[in-house]
Amino acid sequence: MKHIDAHWEKRNMGIEAVELIIDESDTLEEVNKAITQLDKEYQVIRAPVGRIDLFMLLQKQGFVFMEAMYRCFVDLPGSILSDADITKTGYKKAESKSSIKTIINNINEGMFKEDRVSLDPFFSPDQARARYVGMLEDYRSLNPGAFCIMHDNSEVGFFLLRELQEDVYDVLLTGLYPAYRSRGLGRSIALQPIICAKDIGSTRLYSSVSTNNKLSLSIHIKCGFIPDHIRYIFAKHCRT
Repeated sequence: MKHIDAHWEKRNMGIEAVELIIDESDTLEEVNKAITQLDKEYQVIRAPVGRIDLFMLLQKQGFVFMEAMYRCFVDLPGSILSDADITKTGYKKAESKSSIKTIINNINEGMFKEDRVSLDPFFSPDQARARYVGMLEDYRSLNPGAFCIMHDNSEVGFFLLRELQEDVYDVLLTGLYPAYRSRGLGRSIALQPIICAKDIGSTRLYSSVSTNNKLSLSIHIKCGFIPDHIRYIFAKHCRT
């Protein structure tokens, strides 16, 4: 079991938050004791699949199921790439103030709407958007950081990478800007983090996908990602 003080959410959304990651080996008694010690206004539980006893306990404690998160990976090389995929789009490092401003403006226009915070009626759209902007600010200056997705010399989306360990990277965010949707760019856009990871010498790339976003899950599978594990996400609000 892992206890995480999600202090960044105070800056992002103005709330005190905590996360509890439960392992398959954790007993019901251990989990119940840990839950009773949580004291933040927003509490998130990440639970392994198949623990029906645990799910019942969480419901009794006032937690609500929000989403299932697929943790998936692709070994490099190993993804499904064609010449058409590679030539349709490209990427560049998001280094200029203009590019960062474009990313933030598109996030604030509602670029991401399928995550548990965006769908949670306890949170406002502004809080959900601020959470993504905060993530961008936390990681864009780190290596490898933020990248613009290019199509016909235009910035049409972005992705954010972080290094987990030597030659292993994680896709934190990726998306197509609202103005460029419904143009058949979805799969090509999703492949750009894979191409970038290959270019910087990565041997494996991870990504996390919510079951609330069925399209993204389908695209990840088509791009060669393999499910590693699944966690169910429960949340509880303790506002007074």
